[in-house]
Amino acid sequence: MSEESIQERKRRLRETALAGRDRLPADAHRAASDRIREQVLRLPDIAEARTVFVFVSFGSEVDTHGLIDSLLARGQQVAVPRIMDATTIRAVPMDSWDDLAPGKWGILAPLRDDPAPGPFDAAIIPGVAFTESRQRIGHGRGYYDRWLEANPVGSSIALAFELQLVPELPVEPHDRSVDRIVTEDRVISR
Repeated sequence: MSEESIQERKRRLRETALAGRDRLPADAHRAASDRIREQVLRLPDIAEARTVFVFVSFGSEVDTHGLIDSLLARGQQVAVPRIMDATTIRAVPMDSWDDLAPGKWGILAPLRDDPAPGPFDAAIIPGVAFTESRQRIGHGRGYYDRWLEANPVGSSIALAFELQLVPELPVEPHDRSVDRIVTEDRVISR
């Protein structure tokens, strides 16, 4: 498959997955996000973690605000992404919501930019489309693929609604799979 056709296929998959996610009614989105949060908090990878890197949800993504609240309430060290430039995100410590303000694309991001000390016991990351073999694609900027490559984590966990699962994805060498995908209905593990 040529490079151009892989990119075109990814583009179409992204459009379809994002449109499906955007059509999810608010009450269904909230209920599914709550079920996902409950399942994530029961995972041994998270229950036993001291340090967790977690994305701050935006738009129609699985809501992580309640998850972050739960992690902070448990006394776990939480770090969230800050976009540094066109290719890089950094994990920055978060102690409360007061530490964040709207950043690039309106996504809540840390006000400071000092890196959280790693390694991380777990990383909870977003994505646009996923397979049952734990492959993922995001928005196409490669932020999380590069971050996972550069930062050792005990367990990488993606959050998704069932409607984001597809039979297959065009995968390139830089695309990183995850250890687990948590949906409202199940946990897909290696």
